[in-house]
Amino acid sequence: MEALGVILVLAVIVGLSLLGSYLRKQATRALNRGVFERGHHARGQNATKEHIEFTAPVPASGVINAIRARLDLPYAAPGAFIAKLWLAQDEPGLLTFAFGNKLAETFRSVLMVEDTPSGSTATYTVLTWVEGDGIVRGIPEMELLANTIRTCAAELGGIYGTGSVASLSPPAAAAPAPAGAGPEQARAKFCTDCGSELVGSRFCTDCGAVLA
Repeated sequence: MEALGVILVLAVIVGLSLLGSYLRKQATRALNRGVFERGHHARGQNATKEHIEFTAPVPASGVINAIRARLDLPYAAPGAFIAKLWLAQDEPGLLTFAFGNKLAETFRSVLMVEDTPSGSTATYTVLTWVEGDGIVRGIPEMELLANTIRTCAAELGGIYGTGSVASLSPPAAAAPAPAGAGPEQARAKFCTDCGSELVGSRFCTDCGAVLA
């Protein structure tokens, strides 16, 4: 009976310890999301919800080749303790991106492209991701992939979005030119992030920033 009592006491102690650990983790998650890392939390949520749809006047292989060449990613996960982007899958009409290493994967996303009579249609989305203390991990890499896809889409020309807040949209009509202005002066736009000049697009083809 004494042994049973000792076992019960130990079980209660272990249970209370686990409960305390769980409550501490939940409290840390809540504080990080709402107070200490509120901005990172919002940024991570936006990154995981990224959904880009576009059409292009080029075949699916052209879209895949352009994005693959721009990213220039390896085809194997890096060794332990080093987290990097790599191409987990490269097939006709399909690129699967992963971030992490051989021991753990932080997130995975996919780009699917299909041929159409007038070119191709593509969809990019984030499939899985990992959080640490309530904050999404790998945010800069998620953003890099999405911005690179937007940049390549803009460079291919004739791109427009289809029903998503994060999708590409048709280029807005240019504002009327001021009196006496030449055509280049009237159409030129400059990226507020990197200063590059870009004409007739909503996305900077140098850094991927969304133009105002």
